[in-house]
Amino acid sequence: MTFDEQLRHAFETLTDRLHEDIRREVQIAIDEALAAKPVEEPAPAIDTADSTRLLGSVRWLGRAQSLSETLDTLTLAAAREASRAAVVTLRGGRAHGWRFIGFGPLDVTPPVDLVLEEAGIIATAARDNGVAAGQPAPAFANIAPDIPCVAVPLALAGEVVAVLYADAGSSNPESAIPNPQSAILNADALEILARYAARGIEAITAFKVARSFTASTLSPEAPATPAEKDDEEEVGARRYARLLVSEIKLYHEDSVAAGRRDRDLGSRLGGEIARARVLYEQRVPPEVRERAPYFDDELVRTLADGDKSLLETR
Repeated sequence: MTFDEQLRHAFETLTDRLHEDIRREVQIAIDEALAAKPVEEPAPAIDTADSTRLLGSVRWLGRAQSLSETLDTLTLAAAREASRAAVVTLRGGRAHGWRFIGFGPLDVTPPVDLVLEEAGIIATAARDNGVAAGQPAPAFANIAPDIPCVAVPLALAGEVVAVLYADAGSSNPESAIPNPQSAILNADALEILARYAARGIEAITAFKVARSFTASTLSPEAPATPAEKDDEEEVGARRYARLLVSEIKLYHEDSVAAGRRDRDLGSRLGGEIARARVLYEQRVPPEVRERAPYFDDELVRTLADGDKSLLETR
């Protein structure tokens, strides 16, 4: 067997093992959630809608191909299981805001930068490498203190690198205590999503290391060419544009359908499109955006179903 064949076989084996690890962790999370319920209680009926939603989120996470895409997708998926959701990354003893949904102004520019020990249950989840519940962190203090919240760590090789935070609060200061009928906090689903995301990040990291090792072994004097680097940046920009626009479509299906019918999609969803464009421009470097209108192309393809005129504002 040649070296290339051995290497390919090693990658295939690694892929199978990683996928099996991910499936095992999701099953463990489901089993633990079921085991935590009192034995004497009858098993609750399965909510088909909830199961379908969670399965869709897991599939969505499974398609992420980078750390940033995984964290963004995790936040979007978590926002389907909680009134508000956020992901913070941990480094240098601090908690840094990554992505927020449901927090009002924080959604556009996450300003959170806390000393970890002052980050409430986020610090607890990071320290214990376990799910934490209790009082919200000071950065999320525009909610009443008795609002339920949860923090789930994302650990790589036992080290917590990020935390998923979610609560049943409101972005409206005048409605600090949400209507119980509209408050959402599905802790079991959030833990499953966070565990799956962590395994996905481990897989992505493992493959990056493997590729780096392979490249240095086979061609130590051949770094990535500018063209190859440009291709990677463009692929990343396209994926992020697709993620942002897919979020608009996911959370505003009725408005998308009405906008296509009445041919006022640009006006009807102008605020959501502008918000997504800000996020895109924050994450994608100007030199990459100048190469092609990836974001606008995705708006036409996904939102307008190929009809650019639907996005023209009146």
